[in-house]
Amino acid sequence: MKSIIKNQEYKNLIREIKSKIQTSQIKAHIKVNEELLKLYWEIGKIITIKQKKSSWGDGVIKQISKDLQFEFPNMKGFSVRNIKYMKQWFQFYSIRQQVVAQLDNSNKSKISKDKENSIRQQTVAQLEESQRLQLVKKLNPVG
Repeated sequence: MKSIIKNQEYKNLIREIKSKIQTSQIKAHIKVNEELLKLYWEIGKIITIKQKKSSWGDGVIKQISKDLQFEFPNMKGFSVRNIKYMKQWFQFYSIRQQVVAQLDNSNKSKISKDKENSIRQQTVAQLEESQRLQLVKKLNPVG
């Protein structure tokens, strides 16, 4: 058995397997970030729309935070601050889509809206959560 461990062919095999595992881990991490980004956007959308329709103030965010933390005790990310960031993420992205749509209409852009959205989502999804939060914070500070 010791002779096989010293064998270069065996070492190459382990190196190849290790590389495959690491590549899969990175892909999984990116996919999880992408799904979290979609989830945060959806939560921000739901809260923003409901607040407008129901004339609820920002006090409801504190209650939503408490309720979500109670319902999902093993999950992080439902603090009042994070829920405000979710709202900001939805609002930022919605405004960005409106601007792009106006540019598309006025300039007759050759890039399809779906392709541009896909490129934007992929780029943002590859950012770490802390980077996305900083981006949103800089673009639309919590008031």
